[in-house]
Formats: sequence, structure tokens, C-alpha cells
Amino acid sequence: MELLIRRNQKGRKYILWAKFELTKEEERIVAQRELDKIVLVPTDVRGDFLRSCIFALPIAIPVSFIIYSIYSPVNPRVDGLEIFLLTLAAIAVIIYKRINKQLIILDLLKGHTFTEKNVAIVATIEQQINEWAELFKGHLEASHAWGGKEVRDV
Repeated sequence: MELLIRRNQKGRKYILWAKFELTKEEERIVAQRELDKIVLVPTDVRGDFLRSCIFALPIAIPVSFIIYSIYSPVNPRVDGLEIFLLTLAAIAVIIYKRINKQLIILDLLKGHTFTEKNVAIVATIEQQINEWAELFKGHLEASHAWGGKEVRDV
């Protein structure tokens, strides 16, 4: 396994791109053992979803009013509450996908970009990625050796 890292700066933003490059044998192990689903950075799903609903509420009210005013003359059976709830749900999902910061191994196998305004944060992320690479390499080695019998003296 190799860790590929690319650093860049655009304006005041510091960009770090990282990718775990696997050999064919390691790719086989990952596919067989589903190691690409290992969560590196867990998230608070309930908290993030609640936060996204709170942020979506002030946006959904005027948007649903506009949609209702456009479609109610054409179709009098249109329910304003249904339009509001659908609009709220759609906006909440969009916001949730933006604020959900869960990171899994698959993200780093495909290549993931981290963007921050503070170079110290990017340096910390790079250090964390190095630690994740070491841990993942250990998972690959343990998964490769898994199975069969082992005799231990006690």
C-alpha cells in the first residue's frame, strides 16, 4: 500500500489531497473482507440531521410559499402543508449532505480532498492521514493472515 499526498494552495485556502493506493492483492482483500466500509471519522447522525432541519426551516418557508403561489391557481387541490413539508425535507437533505463529515476508507481509496483556511489544521489532517494509513495497513495484514489454525503455548 502506498499513501499518495498532494498539497496545494488557492488563495487563502489550503488544499490537501490524499489517496490510499493498493496492490491487486490488497484490493482483493479489501473487496473480500469489505474493509472499505471502515469508518475513520464518525458523525452524530441525529445531531447533524436535526441541525440541517433547523437550518432548512427559514429557507423552506419562503420557497414553499413561492411554489404554492405558482401551483395553487393551476391546481386548487394543492395542499400548502404538503408543499412545505416536501420542500423542508428536500432542503434538509441537501444541507445534511453538506454538513455530514463522515469519512470512510472508501473515500481515501478513491482519493479525498480536504480544504481548510488554516494551514495548521491541514498539517494536523495530514498527520492523522498518516496514522490512518498505518492502521489500515495493519488491518490489511491481519485480514490477509486471518483464517486457518494457530497453535499457541499457554
